[in-house]
Amino acid sequence: MNSIQIRNQAKQYIDALSPESLKFVNDFLFYLLTQESIRNPVNQIDKIEEDRELSALDLAGDLVGCLEAPSDLSTNKEYFQVIL
Repeated sequence: MNSIQIRNQAKQYIDALSPESLKFVNDFLFYLLTQESIRNPVNQIDKIEEDRELSALDLAGDLVGCLEAPSDLSTNKEYFQVIL
């Protein structure tokens, strides 16, 4: 398949998605574009909408998952106690 055929097929898939899935795909594509621009600075992120807000996950990048910790800190009830 050439790149034009792949783009057309991807567009058909995107057109069939629910709004929730479409947002997920949009975030994933933004992530891929960001990673590509890091690996290849020639492809600058100016292709991306300027008003796009970065999530904490986008900004953290490779730091996500680099530490060992409980998957959910809320499992320790002491975190919920308020010190007065």
